[in-house]
Amino acid sequence: MIAEARRRAEALAPDVRARVDFRVGEALALGDDGEPLDAITALGLVEYLETDAPFFAWAARRLRRGGVLVVSCRNRLFNIASLNDYTRRECERGGAPALLDELAALGVGRDVPELLDEFVHRLREALPDLTAALAQDRAAGAAPHDTSASFHGERRQHTPHEIEAVARAAGLQPAGITGLHPHPWPPAWERVAPRFYNRLAAVYEALEVAPASLVWSSSFVAAFTR
Repeated sequence: MIAEARRRAEALAPDVRARVDFRVGEALALGDDGEPLDAITALGLVEYLETDAPFFAWAARRLRRGGVLVVSCRNRLFNIASLNDYTRRECERGGAPALLDELAALGVGRDVPELLDEFVHRLREALPDLTAALAQDRAAGAAPHDTSASFHGERRQHTPHEIEAVARAAGLQPAGITGLHPHPWPPAWERVAPRFYNRLAAVYEALEVAPASLVWSSSFVAAFTR
């Protein structure tokens, strides 16, 4: 990824390229030296950490007043809608009621009518692609429907409430959440018609800023300010 980033940086204007630096390092060994930072992003990171507090405390120390931290998280709320081993695990461990309570409290959002207009617009545009994708899936002989998706281990997940609690403890304030990787149907259905499924999922991106998108999004991005 670093090599690709450096390659793409060659296309930047010289004055911009001179300000860009890419490094490989240990996220939890970053120092506190240097000028306060305007923004920190941690995409695909927190799910691999043993605990969140040290990273969030470092980010809070390094950000200037008004600075922004953006993190991506695997969405634990989606375990209710995924209808697979993640769902079973939540039920067996007693986590399902709390997840349902958090989902029920999401609300719809004030801008939903406008978002639905965009959703319908994208759906109309996607119809030819959806028709072609379905034909390709049929020709390829998609795998039969399988409701039992295998469970592949323990990358950490968060709900919005869980990650917001960690951020508040570090002195950061929530600034917004966006759902990512929408699943219009349970993930096992993707095996039936993968091209159709993923093209339809792209239409759902029109609703990603609505709180309700966390019902069908397998991950989310959360923003915080200092």
